[in-house]
Amino acid sequence: LEITLFICIILSYTPIWEIIDVGWEHQLHRPLHVAGYYLNHMSYYNPEFKVDYEVKRGMYACTKRMVADIDELANIDA
Repeated sequence: LEITLFICIILSYTPIWEIIDVGWEHQLHRPLHVAGYYLNHMSYYNPEFKVDYEVKRGMYACTKRMVADIDELANIDA
């Protein structure tokens, strides 16, 4: 009985969580947030930290807005 009640509660909240997740995905997948993740020392030095394609692309998009010179961008990445 408790398991059935628990499953019913989960099923009633699932649509709400899906709406919240869509909003968070849309808001947090921005270059500025990715750059903040990349530059955050707590994240960067975490053993589970990964620099994948999305992180690199977001970091480049953010730095391109701040630095116009291509040579200087290359030095930042080095």
